[in-house]
Amino acid sequence: MKNTLACFGLAFLVALLLPAGSSAQSTGDDAAAKTASKKKKKKKSKKKAKAKVEQSSTEDDTLDKKYSADVKEKPAKRYFRFEFKRHPAIRMGKWFRMDFRLKFQHDFRSFGPEVSTDEGELSNLRKFRVGIQGYVTKDFEYEIEREIRDDISDLFHLRDRPTLALWRDVYGNWRYFRKAQIRAGQFKIPFGMDQLHNSGFVYRSLIGNFLAPGREVGIMAHGKLFDSRIAYQAGLFEHDGWKAHTKDHGRSGEGTFAGRVVLPPFNLFKTPAFLRKAKDLELGFAFTESPLTEGLRSLRGRTWVITHNWFDRIDVRGHRLRLGAELNWQPGSFIV
Repeated sequence: MKNTLACFGLAFLVALLLPAGSSAQSTGDDAAAKTASKKKKKKKSKKKAKAKVEQSSTEDDTLDKKYSADVKEKPAKRYFRFEFKRHPAIRMGKWFRMDFRLKFQHDFRSFGPEVSTDEGELSNLRKFRVGIQGYVTKDFEYEIEREIRDDISDLFHLRDRPTLALWRDVYGNWRYFRKAQIRAGQFKIPFGMDQLHNSGFVYRSLIGNFLAPGREVGIMAHGKLFDSRIAYQAGLFEHDGWKAHTKDHGRSGEGTFAGRVVLPPFNLFKTPAFLRKAKDLELGFAFTESPLTEGLRSLRGRTWVITHNWFDRIDVRGHRLRLGAELNWQPGSFIV
């Protein structure tokens, strides 16, 4: 009898202990699984963030993409060759590349009621540019571009607005140190976001067209710091840009110093979950400063469809200071 009671007691004790043990084991397994899942998600997020930084660092740098793709490709049978992938190009081994570029834009429009003057033109050849672009080893890139729309308009009897700014970008860029690159030649003074980058619109803003300096001959240091998060540009230029020309198309400004800094304020430190979308926000500041000799050298404002001056040039003397602020936010396919 005592043995029977002892067996029942032992069975009852085992029945009580087994669920608790299995539950504890299952809780331990769940905790381990959650820990492993968190580590996996953290590793994935770090990998994604790293890929995003790499993408942002090469977003405006087509040379790195081209050069890395050229280095990875299989050795070609010919050392000197002509190819046509994205653009027609001349290649020499893996150290020289020359792409041939063509930009063309012709506008068609109508007015109601009709405008009988030249401002009521129904078609207008806006741009016709040819150029070359490429690199000589991974440490030096170059670009040459010329506007030939006046020649094309005369040849095919098309309507256009004549321009004296025939040479556009003509520069070389030394990039041995990626964080401190040197660009020299004729290129855009770093001022005005819609002037420096393609905003996606057909036309750029009028305030940018008439107040931004545009292209000028000079030398500039530029690069990206802190894991390509902060971009900077600083340069000295001969004049104040060809858009600030005088009435007789002379240059204004006796030398221009320009600077620009762009940074993502919410991507410099760890942000809470509800501000993750704000990591794509970029804020920028730019300025230009140049001395002016006395004369009719001020800027002017004009409308676009009918070229009417809403403020004309005046006599000035002193210094011209431009200050600019910019905001760019691209959370996915939405752009501000």
